[in-house]
Amino acid sequence: MKKFILAVILVFCANVFAQNTNTCSSTTFPASGGGVTVWPWSLAKPFPWTSIQGVWTAVGADKSNLVFEFKVTRSTDKIKQLFVEIYNREDCKKAYMRGVGVVNADQKNVVRVNMNNVLMKLAMFNTADLEMDANSCGTKTLGATFYRLTEPEDSFYENSSGSTNASQSSNIVLKKVSNANLYRCKK
Repeated sequence: MKKFILAVILVFCANVFAQNTNTCSSTTFPASGGGVTVWPWSLAKPFPWTSIQGVWTAVGADKSNLVFEFKVTRSTDKIKQLFVEIYNREDCKKAYMRGVGVVNADQKNVVRVNMNNVLMKLAMFNTADLEMDANSCGTKTLGATFYRLTEPEDSFYENSSGSTNASQSSNIVLKKVSNANLYRCKK
């Protein structure tokens, strides 16, 4: 009986450990609705204007050094405006990229921000709609896609084409780390 209980506990612990090693990242997109390289924009939920402000970090090893600061600078019934600054933790004294996204009343789910000739599309999704692990990602997932509009030098964007199709984009998942701004240099 003791061996049986020990075996059950061991299996349970192994299962819990396996669940905790799941990572929430943009490489786990669903096969339907968006494919591997595109967020399913048609599934985007209303943008979280009341909770977006603050500091967010990119999830995943390839972009984990990026820190995003979001600030709502205008909010009326007809128009909403989001100021975005992106910092690199290694050199965070100056914003790496910055820009303003404007959304009118008709386009309430996806915010588009032009920063240094790179278009960032930003939206909130239900994690279940994305077929991602809710235990790792939470019930909501903030996703961003970067499209190069031109080919500026010294950009973090890694693709070399100037087109904005899905195969020339970079996708990331963002996680909120603070409601306060000016967090960027803390590690």
